[in-house]
Amino acid sequence: MSGSISATVIRATRLDAAGAAVTGANAYIVSEGFVRITATPRYTESPSTVILDIWGDVVVNEPENPEMLGVELQIGLVGVDPALVAFLAEGCTRIDDSVPVGLRLRAGRDTTARYALETWTDALEGPDDCFGTQWHHWAFTRVRAGVLSAWTFEDASLEFTVSGYTQPALASWGDGPHDPAPGEAVTVGDFAVHSLTLVPPPEPTNGLASL
Repeated sequence: MSGSISATVIRATRLDAAGAAVTGANAYIVSEGFVRITATPRYTESPSTVILDIWGDVVVNEPENPEMLGVELQIGLVGVDPALVAFLAEGCTRIDDSVPVGLRLRAGRDTTARYALETWTDALEGPDDCFGTQWHHWAFTRVRAGVLSAWTFEDASLEFTVSGYTQPALASWGDGPHDPAPGEAVTVGDFAVHSLTLVPPPEPTNGLASL
């Protein structure tokens, strides 16, 4: 069973092998645009324990409890910063006069990148602005194996699709490296965390930014 998330702002943060945010240059990127994430949980196979009586009738039929292995992500991106697509799919950003203008795919690029993904979608305002604008915030804090799986150009709109796979969060992420923390703290073992937050989305970085 899959679920779909639509968002208008996305932030991707580079991770090291221990699941902690990488500091220094080219550490993260924020982009506006249309973002659609289809998330499909994957589980272990769950065979049933079946016992028959001497007449061949089923007397015990107990399925084993499946265990979640991870979440497959299909990330659709329209009108986003080209550097974001390169960041997620291990591509190369084409630069013109210091401005990202496109994407270049090259042979020999690996798919070992690890990153955290966060998205924001505008929720409803509270009555009489008591609470201010709320946002739906989703966090996938340990994504890897990102590949550019498809792109389509239709009705003057170019859409990239990036595939990735989540792993359980590690203690090294915690509240995340960005201030203020936008949502609920991520705990060890989380694959995804959703929060309603008053913290608005960050401004676009116009390319990769330092952390």
